[in-house]
Amino acid sequence: MDFHKRIRQARIDSHISQIKMAKMLYISRQTYIDIENGIRVPKADTIYKIAIITNHSVGYFFL
Repeated sequence: MDFHKRIRQARIDSHISQIKMAKMLYISRQTYIDIENGIRVPKADTIYKIAIITNHSVGYFFL
């Protein structure tokens, strides 16, 4: 599974909307959508925050 698809799946498994996730990360909804669609690559600190919010390890996104 691709990196961006794992981010999307982690959010869905955590029952968090794209809008709520974007707010928790302090980024715009469009930026978050671009991350999930593979258009943008998130910064390391954003990946870390996503991991904490979704209760996954950072390594999960890179498998």
